[in-house]
Amino acid sequence: MRKTSRPNRRDLGRVLRALRKEAGLTLEALGYRCALHDTYLGDVERGARNPSFDSIEKILAGLGVNWERFGRELDSVAGNPSEEDSG
Repeated sequence: MRKTSRPNRRDLGRVLRALRKEAGLTLEALGYRCALHDTYLGDVERGARNPSFDSIEKILAGLGVNWERFGRELDSVAGNPSEEDSG
């Protein structure tokens, strides 16, 4: 049985930053899209804030990313293989 890691706030922030950069957005532009302050988003990306489910949902909507992709990216950063990779 393979031991899996549990993603933490820094992992979550790394994934959100990578997705934002992939989308070509600044913190300000993303903040405008998801109605969250750019300072808050920067704190989330650095792992300094623990965002609520609702905030994550707003950020993902602003990025145009679904929960499924976000989960795969988060597992990848935390070192957990996806089901596709293990099957």
